[in-house]
Amino acid sequence: MNKLAILVSILLLSSSMLISCTSKPKLTATNWYLKSEFTWWEARPEYMLRLNEEAGLLEVQFTLRPDGQAYHLKLADKSWSVGKNCGSPQNNTSAIEIDTWYPVYCDPQSDPITPLNGSYRFHPKDNAMYKLKVRFYKGLPSEMLVSKQ
Repeated sequence: MNKLAILVSILLLSSSMLISCTSKPKLTATNWYLKSEFTWWEARPEYMLRLNEEAGLLEVQFTLRPDGQAYHLKLADKSWSVGKNCGSPQNNTSAIEIDTWYPVYCDPQSDPITPLNGSYRFHPKDNAMYKLKVRFYKGLPSEMLVSKQ
């Protein structure tokens, strides 16, 4: 009876460890990029999202010089793949403010020819370094925040 109890305990412990390991996938580096007018809507290496293990999210730094116009921000993979063209949940552009988390929607019908559709509009007030932080859920961006460095 004692051996049976030990065996059951080991099985329960093993299965709970397996469930905890598989229920939250570890975030790893990806080929996600910040795309905007200042990137020429291209996947440039300096705008690739990088893993911040401590914070458990992906992020990228960028410098903007305000010129009176808003910048449009999107997240996408290198080739604007279908389902990996992500931005505002609305089909139009939505304005964002500093230090506020916004939902990110990856359009399963995305159109790489019109990257502004569904973008977030960011109007920087200062010539500064900014950081984009992105939370992921099930392998896709789910929320983003722009902060001033």
